[in-house]
Amino acid sequence: SRKRPLPERPRRVVLITGPGSAAEADVLRTFALHAAPFQILVRHARVQGQGSVEDLVAALAEASAARPDAVLLARGGGSLEDLWSFNEELVVRAVAACSVPVISAIGHETDTTLCALAADERALTPTAGAARLCRGWLAARGDLARLATVLEAAAAHFLRQRRRVVERRLRDFRQQEPRRRLDRARHALADLERRACAAAASLTLTRRVRAA
Repeated sequence: SRKRPLPERPRRVVLITGPGSAAEADVLRTFALHAAPFQILVRHARVQGQGSVEDLVAALAEASAARPDAVLLARGGGSLEDLWSFNEELVVRAVAACSVPVISAIGHETDTTLCALAADERALTPTAGAARLCRGWLAARGDLARLATVLEAAAAHFLRQRRRVVERRLRDFRQQEPRRRLDRARHALADLERRACAAAASLTLTRRVRAA
């Protein structure tokens, strides 16, 4: 009931992971692959051994103070002893107390820690955690691509219609050129002249018949 929803399209993310670790490389590679359009802040911390508990607690406090949209706590797989720092009460409480949503991406699919249970969301691997943060942006890109296709088709249809109107008006305008109007008048006058001659010839013939 305490879990918070992750932002669909985060703009600022803090990555807490071991310095030079495979988990860091996997996460940053996934962000690059998905062209993550958000700011990435990396806070290196000890993830096992002496001093790791204190360092992880401090890292989570610093991440919270940075006021990002989400925190990704990432570490590669290992033995139960290697991952034990993420079962320590101080670290678990620090995860729960973080002021922003936390994704736990610790170990592999079969590894479960108390931090994973305390986090707002659990990712099976560091790569999966990074992909989760990119998911909303990928969906938005898909929506924009579909919208662009619809707008392009609508614009093409609109331009075709406007082109037909312009062509029709251009034809009408050309019909009003003085030369064309004069030609039409000449044709009309010639037609009237033919009709007048035909009518005169018919009238003359009628009169001759009557006179006979």
